[in-house]
Amino acid sequence: MKNLILMVCLSLLFIWGVNGQTQLQNSIGYINLQVNYKGPVTDTIIVVMQNVLYPGLDNLHHRSIKADRISGQQFFFRIPVEDSSGYLSIAKILPEKIRKSYDLKGIFTDCLWEIGDDVKIGIYFPFHERRPEWAEFSFEGKGSAKYQVKNELKNLYLRDVPYADMKDSIFRNGDSLALEKVSHIFQKFSPKISYKSLQIMKADNLYKRDHGGSVSVFSGAVKDSVQRKMLVQNFDSIVFNINIPRQDKKYYKYSIKYPRYYLNALFAQTVAYYGKKRPSLVFRKILKESDQELKEKLLVMFFLRNDGDDSTTVHYKNALQIIKSKKYRIALEEIRAKYEYAALGNYIFEDIKGNSVNLASYKGKVVLIDLWFTGCGGCAYFYEHTVSKVEEYFKDNRDFKVVSICVDKRTMLWKEGIASGLYTSEKGADNLHIGKLGVRHPFISDFNIPGMPCAILINKQGYIEQFNTTLLYSESSLKNEVTQLLKKQLGL
Repeated sequence: MKNLILMVCLSLLFIWGVNGQTQLQNSIGYINLQVNYKGPVTDTIIVVMQNVLYPGLDNLHHRSIKADRISGQQFFFRIPVEDSSGYLSIAKILPEKIRKSYDLKGIFTDCLWEIGDDVKIGIYFPFHERRPEWAEFSFEGKGSAKYQVKNELKNLYLRDVPYADMKDSIFRNGDSLALEKVSHIFQKFSPKISYKSLQIMKADNLYKRDHGGSVSVFSGAVKDSVQRKMLVQNFDSIVFNINIPRQDKKYYKYSIKYPRYYLNALFAQTVAYYGKKRPSLVFRKILKESDQELKEKLLVMFFLRNDGDDSTTVHYKNALQIIKSKKYRIALEEIRAKYEYAALGNYIFEDIKGNSVNLASYKGKVVLIDLWFTGCGGCAYFYEHTVSKVEEYFKDNRDFKVVSICVDKRTMLWKEGIASGLYTSEKGADNLHIGKLGVRHPFISDFNIPGMPCAILINKQGYIEQFNTTLLYSESSLKNEVTQLLKKQLGL
């Protein structure tokens, strides 16, 4: 019999690994799911419901739910919830032999649920059962219209809006035809969905575009060039090209996509106008947000993202005074070590010979920690243009060391990454491996590291001086930061 575990990605729940039968302290109701899974019998499946502050399916802030009852291919879940709505995803656990950094592969992700949902979900694989992203679905029961909308939108993105890497997507560019198709789906199901849920789903799907590509284009343009001037002139029409009725915007703060989209857009705007990210300007714009809950959510996401500059520590202290909601204060307190002068702590990794290495053993040296994984383009770029240059510059200084930490789960993949020379050097750096825990390693969870690459600068006392700030991603500024620390520690 297939071992199907349903891991529900539940908004604003902070415990990972809780059984479905477990009662929450502040439970206000339930959602019921009955899943009929027609995939391979060897699959281990989890439906991922997550804390909306944290992206991805493997984050330790999510709560996993096991089936209360299994009958043949039917899996029954009675899930206690603390909020009136949230998000759930269905995923499969990847076989150990093909895992990289993550354990899960999404099948049906980021679907809005409401308290009282009682939905039967069918999952079928008419094309290729080894490709979960090609699964077909059926839904029926109370609240199923939301799931049907999600599925039709998913099919729209996959079939009616062909793209390889989002560059040519007509949806990405705000094409009126694509937006009409999305609007038609919402209109068709609107009688069956609450007004609040309808607006949240609109926020998810009309504002889900990632502006990383735009940032790259803006960054690559010469500051005073015709191209940059044209981009600046058209920025608002490109990025903020969909008007939001005021009466609807109050629901957008509940969206899993919109707050992140809006934050990305604010950063992209500073790149468009100033040629680089200006975190301080983004922080000040967030403070002008009139909706208190959206403001608090954006502030937490701002600091989780950590595109910091010299003033970010001051902003963090200000945010602690501004944020009143308990759930957001908890999230902000968890990352205090990133923004306040704190010791790195004891974290164990494995070196190339299989020996255990404690990061605390580097006390006495200025250390640059560089986190990466095999296949990460940004990691390779950061190593080529910054880390390798700084490593070479300080190669004769015994008081400085680059510690390269790979988050690949498989040792062989890590060693292949080292041998490629794309992410680290075999001789210049100390190469450490995070091991089978991957992104669940305590170092990743304790510092809420959202993605790779991630750079951390440590002083000789073993305290964090810079945590993934913009200063660490420029060759010249990183050299200057290391030089100042070396001089400071030598008493010069």
